[in-house]
Amino acid sequence: MQDKSKRVRKFPQKFNSFLFQDSESKKLEKSTYSKKEKSPSNANTNTNTNKKRKIDDSENAENLLFFTKTKKRKIEEVVEEISIESTEESSADSIEDSDVEESTDQLGVDQSSESYIPSSIDRTDLVSVRVVDLLKHSGGRGLFAATDIAAGTCIGIYTGDLFSKEEFATFLEENPGTDKSYAMFFGDNVVDAQFNGNFTRYINCSDSQDNLEFKEGYLNYKRVIKVFATKDIKAGQQLLINYNTYDQKASKYYYFLNPEDSSLSAEQLRDQHAASFQQYKMPNALAQFNLKKNEIILTTGLGLVVLEDQSIAKAKPIHRKVDEVSLPFLKKGRGSSVVDFSKTDTFTPLMLACFRGQLANVNWLIKNGANLNQQQNHSGNCPLFLALEGYSKASSAKEKNNFIKIIELLIENQANLKAHDRNDKTFLHKAVSILSTKDFQKIIHLICKQKHINIAELFSYIDEDNNDILTFCLQEKQLAKAGMLLAANHDYFHSYMFGESAIRSSNRKSFTNAIEEYSETELDELGELLSHKYLKIKPSLYTALGFKETEGKRFAL
Repeated sequence: MQDKSKRVRKFPQKFNSFLFQDSESKKLEKSTYSKKEKSPSNANTNTNTNKKRKIDDSENAENLLFFTKTKKRKIEEVVEEISIESTEESSADSIEDSDVEESTDQLGVDQSSESYIPSSIDRTDLVSVRVVDLLKHSGGRGLFAATDIAAGTCIGIYTGDLFSKEEFATFLEENPGTDKSYAMFFGDNVVDAQFNGNFTRYINCSDSQDNLEFKEGYLNYKRVIKVFATKDIKAGQQLLINYNTYDQKASKYYYFLNPEDSSLSAEQLRDQHAASFQQYKMPNALAQFNLKKNEIILTTGLGLVVLEDQSIAKAKPIHRKVDEVSLPFLKKGRGSSVVDFSKTDTFTPLMLACFRGQLANVNWLIKNGANLNQQQNHSGNCPLFLALEGYSKASSAKEKNNFIKIIELLIENQANLKAHDRNDKTFLHKAVSILSTKDFQKIIHLICKQKHINIAELFSYIDEDNNDILTFCLQEKQLAKAGMLLAANHDYFHSYMFGESAIRSSNRKSFTNAIEEYSETELDELGELLSHKYLKIKPSLYTALGFKETEGKRFAL
């Protein structure tokens, strides 16, 4: 099982084309970020950064089946070819070169038949490979649904060249600069799809918008890694998966990708939906979305209703078309041009409705298929974050309560509480700073009631300063909220702080850093909080955290 104490930084290394540039085509220079790692489905994992997918199993390589072909490389002797035994069951896996060429043509990949490694269960009829518009400046491609794909569908097997861990380490040492992100660590072996593989090598990463997952399975009595859809995926949507790995540059320099991010440019999207879009002159500035007064944007009829704070349900049918739910607002450029997606953040009707506190409209949009987890490509803002921003600007208790209802609605409809922004703050990090104590309690209570949420897992995400939601809460001196968090996760200290490992020592350091500026009164209050029996904190841990008993006081630093 994964050691819950480990804070693991994670994010994709796959395509440098994820790297975004500002309007002057200069790389943004910001600090790195941190985050813990999650485990792939049906897999026991050992934590190790810079590993894309990890499945810990002691079975030998001869029990693995990856349809691996060899390719001449600098140290080609380390590449092991897995031959398929000629049995009745494996005969179906004999794939002719002509079939491979037909598959690559159908998929739209530029691989040769020698480098393309198919499997007999690959669903090439369901997917296609295309350039992602956001990544077009470097030719970054992605995998897209060619037709609707139902949740639970296996789309294929992850294939590539097979190494032992030692051989792969040697290869990396002798080939500096090699892109490791195509490597899947599988027991004592590595399957590397950088040079050879099938269409699964084109799947891009999202750690909040993933609609695919890797699962260990069997094919003809051989162990394989199958790729399954975890959600219903609509034709045209991008297929995304959580790499479960980390790259220091990622959270600061990479786009936040969504299933809606397609091969269409902003202008092509406008042209494709020319009958839906109309020009709109902003009557006032909307700073949250970088819109100035009198700026011209393009909106759909549905978006216009939200812009003007009207009710979608009461609007004319022409202004509540369901097929406009996912169409974003676009910024108009010079002449007839539209500002490119790589140059500015767009936003959806749901994002705007959440920010403006339009509860009824939020409800309508969710019921009609709006993506309640969609993030802005540059900022990472999502409906939950924008509802918090709206709450922070509300001037009355009634208005704030309306935003709380929106947040509750999003959570009940399974909004992803693990989504993060550029500073690696998750929803609960932000909620600690923004919500009142009373409203924070409402949200924690609601989260605890949701069967689809493991609240303990939410403590496993840390921001760029290495603070999880509790240590961030303590740093903000929000002790009442810290008490609510600990009441929701009694095992916090046992899971993350107790023990002698380097990771747990680092966790304790984050805790002590968070409270280093506490006054004696604040330390007394914290000591009282930590003395609750349900926390089961051992005396040795108090000492390790820097506490000591003093006369007349329970704890002091």
